[in-house]
Amino acid sequence: MTGWPKFITKLLSFKNQIFPRLLSLLWIALTVPFIFGCQLADNRIAGKINPSQTPPGFSPVPAVQSIADQIFYRGDAVNLTPTVLGEVHSYALTPDNLPTGLSFDTRTGVISGTPTAATTALTYSLEAMGPGGFASTPFALEVGYRLVVDSTGDTLPNANDVALGDEACLDADNQCSLRAALQEAVALSPYTVEVSVPANTYTLTSSIQLNSISNKIFVRGVNSSSTVIDGANSTKLFYLSAVNTNAQVSYFDMAFKNGNGLGNGGAFYLSDGSYEFTRCLFESNLVTSGRGGAIWADPTNPVVITTEQSQFISNSASSISNSNGGAIHVGRDDHVLTVIDSYFSGNTVGEFWAGGSIGGYDQPGSEIHIEGSTFIDNGKIGGGGIALLGYCTKDLTKNCSIKNSTFVASAQDNHLVLLSYVAPFGSPQNTWRLENNTFLSSGTLSMLYSEGAAKIDLLANVFHNPLSSNACETTVGLTSLGYNIDHANTCGLNHSTDLASTDPLLDPAGLVDNGGYTPTVLLQFGSPAKDIIPSDQCGTLTDQRGLPRPIGSGCDAGAVEMQQ
Repeated sequence: MTGWPKFITKLLSFKNQIFPRLLSLLWIALTVPFIFGCQLADNRIAGKINPSQTPPGFSPVPAVQSIADQIFYRGDAVNLTPTVLGEVHSYALTPDNLPTGLSFDTRTGVISGTPTAATTALTYSLEAMGPGGFASTPFALEVGYRLVVDSTGDTLPNANDVALGDEACLDADNQCSLRAALQEAVALSPYTVEVSVPANTYTLTSSIQLNSISNKIFVRGVNSSSTVIDGANSTKLFYLSAVNTNAQVSYFDMAFKNGNGLGNGGAFYLSDGSYEFTRCLFESNLVTSGRGGAIWADPTNPVVITTEQSQFISNSASSISNSNGGAIHVGRDDHVLTVIDSYFSGNTVGEFWAGGSIGGYDQPGSEIHIEGSTFIDNGKIGGGGIALLGYCTKDLTKNCSIKNSTFVASAQDNHLVLLSYVAPFGSPQNTWRLENNTFLSSGTLSMLYSEGAAKIDLLANVFHNPLSSNACETTVGLTSLGYNIDHANTCGLNHSTDLASTDPLLDPAGLVDNGGYTPTVLLQFGSPAKDIIPSDQCGTLTDQRGLPRPIGSGCDAGAVEMQQ
């Protein structure tokens, strides 16, 4: 009996050692098949990724983005960082001779530093190297001068720059007047120059004359309400003459008021060169014995004029003879006028057969393009006359156009647009294209007048005058391309998609702010102009306000695309 307890004790001890081992072996036996043998029916291991595949959105060959032509100014801090799509190991810049004061980081592609000297534009190539190869993107870089006006004085001769071309704006009063800054800017050619004009009123004692301009000059104000150049009703503001059309003078965010030109051009007399006006206001400028109440383009030289998001209000060419272009006058075959998102109101001329807002009377006609703009009550002093008169160039490689624009005559009785070509100006002019415009008049004269050898294509325009049966005075040269609406039946519309003797149902509120840069006239609900143009035949992809076309089953006729 004494051996039995010992046997039991040994058995229990063996159990305590073996059971845990057996349990461990059993656990391994149960789990190993799941670890090593979990397979799909087609024997592919779930979740396996081939290392040679390229993940979606990854570019093995990098693409450099968001690096464009750049103008920096001497003394300004520079940090030009490219945006790159894809993996990049290193960067290279060709050529590697950056302007003095700038450096290039081959790891990040960043160009940084503070330039200490001006340079003309040089084209570079930025190369980005990645695992799949390299990509290069060209861009131009230049360093110009910046001059800051710090005086409103314009007493002559003190306001003149004392040392032209010395890289500093300094007049005889040890200040930088507007006149001195612009004189120095011309002298610093061939380099680009920015002239910064702070908020203030700068009253000129005589016109600022800049001759032989051969570089790019950017004149920047704060806005057209606070940076004002004033002629005090006694002088033209600017006389600008360039060496050629490669020269460019651009004005931004300024107002030009009360210029009085003896001869042509109340605010600006422009000869040769390219001139741009962005977010500018021209108001109450006058010529009493010439043309171009605000702007005149010299007919003896080529001139390119662009206005964008600008306003022309109450400018006038008031002579009862030989006046034209209450706001702007162009009149040569190599003149180019582009008007974008601009507003013309109350501009007048002394003659009936002239252009209250824009005049292009001189032979042989100019290249004119108008888009996204509004014209209201422009014409002859006291009423009547022509709001816009245009002779299109006879150069058959060019054309003229009015698109997505609104013409309104409310207080005056005037023709809204006169497009014509009359002997002895030579061979027939090129074609005007009028597309997606709205014409609204409460006067007794027609909205569109053509004569002579005029050639005018009409597409998707709306003509409405609730007080008169005249939409078009004559049908000379008019060709319908379709989808036009004439409240009367005077435009000779003969396209199968035209609607003559049809009320377009314009909003009775008339010309109001409906968004965009200029006021517009909406359509009423149920207007026949709504969706009249099939989507695949829409000529313009946005309306006057910049909103998309088409909305709905097609595009609307007129300047505005209803957004519902």
